[in-house]
Amino acid sequence: MKIIASPATAPGVAGVSMIRISGGGCIDLVQRCFTGRLKKKESHSIAYGRFFDPMDGRQIDEIMIGVFHHGRSFTGEESLELWTHGSPYIVKETMRVLLDCGASMAEPGEFTMRAFLNGRIDLSQAEAVLVCVCVCERERVSLTLAVRFLTRTPTSVTLKLG
Repeated sequence: MKIIASPATAPGVAGVSMIRISGGGCIDLVQRCFTGRLKKKESHSIAYGRFFDPMDGRQIDEIMIGVFHHGRSFTGEESLELWTHGSPYIVKETMRVLLDCGASMAEPGEFTMRAFLNGRIDLSQAEAVLVCVCVCERERVSLTLAVRFLTRTPTSVTLKLG
């Protein structure tokens, strides 16, 4: 499967933003534009370094990257989480470099679809992800149920039909 990338945090100014990237070879792709060592990092560890544009060497930001090996990530694929400063410019430039280096922009729901296709979550959990992402204040019961589906926690909530 192709390598996909997408901002995982809401657009706008923030202290920190996260970009998720997934797919076989994503560690090699990011290593080309990151000064920290990724290749021999253990799964679920963090690397610190400078993220730069390999075309001109210009530094974009100092970032941390979470490393998740094949079979040990949400998608079940080799994955990274890039934590940048929350400037919209930095996020845009980081995404531009990732796309220029060969990643594709993820479609909405594509990370969850890959998790489902790779057997990491079932269909009810995939639907629960959507509820968790889209819930608003008045839908708290839906969120509670969705979180329980995601974590496979039994629920004592009784739903009345009709």
